[in-house]
Amino acid sequence: MNKNTQKGFIVPLIIGIVAVLIIVGGGYYLFTKNTGPAPVVATPPETTTASNQGTQNTNISVPTVTQPQSTNTATAIGDPWVAFDALGNSLKNSDITAYNNVSYKPVPSDQTAQFSQMTSFLYSQIASFNKADFINKWQDDKQAIYSTNPIKADTASSYGYTQNQIMFIKGQDGSWKVLSFNSLNYGVSKSGTNKTPAQIEQQLQAMMVDSDKDGLTDQQEVCGGSQQYNSKCVKTDPNNRDTNGNGWWDGIDAKMNG
Repeated sequence: MNKNTQKGFIVPLIIGIVAVLIIVGGGYYLFTKNTGPAPVVATPPETTTASNQGTQNTNISVPTVTQPQSTNTATAIGDPWVAFDALGNSLKNSDITAYNNVSYKPVPSDQTAQFSQMTSFLYSQIASFNKADFINKWQDDKQAIYSTNPIKADTASSYGYTQNQIMFIKGQDGSWKVLSFNSLNYGVSKSGTNKTPAQIEQQLQAMMVDSDKDGLTDQQEVCGGSQQYNSKCVKTDPNNRDTNGNGWWDGIDAKMNG
């Protein structure tokens, strides 16, 4: 299953990079970092209840596309946060052996040197995640997706939201592994649009809806929005968590196989 932000390649770590590749859970996944001026507003609009994932004027009353409230249906033994904490410690200490124990797939032996150059930066990103903010938890006995609510994040050039997301997979030994962690960004350019603030907000809300709570937005699943330009995008069912019936939710599946 191919989605447009699922896989990358090793690049030198430089100051001011926009996207850093992270080796987490089965491959190199893009860790998206916000750039540009600080967000105009640091709290979600009061009328917004959207709570899921890609990648705006404030104080206005706007239509809101409401997502279903997330539910925790965990039946698995253990706490995924234990794996996340261990991952953070491994990055802090640049301990690749420890990292490999809690990531879904180990760092390839021929790429340990490149990865070692990235550990400090990656640790700074993972350390910025506040567990208390991850109030949306979707989990069963083999996989879990934890996410924050979207936060208003306008820049000088766009209206937008940002949201943090972590994916976990239960390993063969019964312990949780980290598949990926990402900062997801949704945006609408301020230039070239004649939409009203309310219409822009409605468009942003629609971008973030994940009806079946599988880690992919409805737009991503139908190859809409930015996905329409991705020739490798494979459509999935936005109302079916496991479209191909293989036991993995669509978003998890995309990260595993991207």
